[in-house]
Amino acid sequence: MPLDDIAAREAGRFRALRGAMGLGAQPSDMMIAGIVAAMVASLATRNVKEFEGLPIQIIDPWSERSTLNRSTASIPVCLWC
Repeated sequence: MPLDDIAAREAGRFRALRGAMGLGAQPSDMMIAGIVAAMVASLATRNVKEFEGLPIQIIDPWSERSTLNRSTASIPVCLWC
């Protein structure tokens, strides 16, 4: 999955958004979030804290409460698989 221009712009927007909320933003996490947003996908990760407040769907497959909303059109993405 490429970090293209669209994903890079989203990553920058997400970094600014988290900064405005007083939250840290690792560049690598924001690039991942940007790719997910550009693909209109969901992110499967147990590192949900690093993506809080971002307008992307986060799925924690290790959480007991985790359920994938099958009615959504997004595609789950795991960038570490």
